[in-house]
Amino acid sequence: MGLVAALNRGKPVDHIIRVLVVLAICVPSFVFAAVLQYFLAFKWKLVPVFGWGELKHYILPVAAYAIGGIASYTKYMRNSTLSVISEDYIVTAQAKGCTQKRTVRKHVLRNSMIPIVTMIGPAVAGIFAGSFILEKMFAIPGLGFYYVKAVSDNDYTMVIGLTIFFAILFVGALIVVDILYGIVDPRIRVAKGKK
Repeated sequence: MGLVAALNRGKPVDHIIRVLVVLAICVPSFVFAAVLQYFLAFKWKLVPVFGWGELKHYILPVAAYAIGGIASYTKYMRNSTLSVISEDYIVTAQAKGCTQKRTVRKHVLRNSMIPIVTMIGPAVAGIFAGSFILEKMFAIPGLGFYYVKAVSDNDYTMVIGLTIFFAILFVGALIVVDILYGIVDPRIRVAKGKK
């Protein structure tokens, strides 16, 4: 969506996407969860209101949790794409007769992905840490719920264990992000030490 908005800058599609992004970023995930529960589960009875274990139970929590993330990625992708489009090598590629599809696929998309890759690490760690409010709303036995329960019960062993687990997860995600940098942009390589 960010790529589409950037390539159609100033057009109605761009304005619609930007308004939706601002709304999705400003509204908390538990509000989306309540709205989704009301319409999809309670009113239209398409999915269960809460529960865990089957595929149909995953739809509402995943949708409620993902809306804010999708909006953030869209915003960053649009801004990154706009900065890449104005670069000299894009103008040169177009001047050499490269089609717009090829320019976007080979040059714009790859270079626009760098800020998105940066955001992936903390986002992955955040997914595993969970949102204890959503876990409570959907009756999900997640780590966020157990973490809050351990704090309220003064279970220091559990708190320390989960904190270490989240720290290792976060550091591991950042290492994966560094590896992905080299895949997305071949110019980024780890320098080998001199002997």
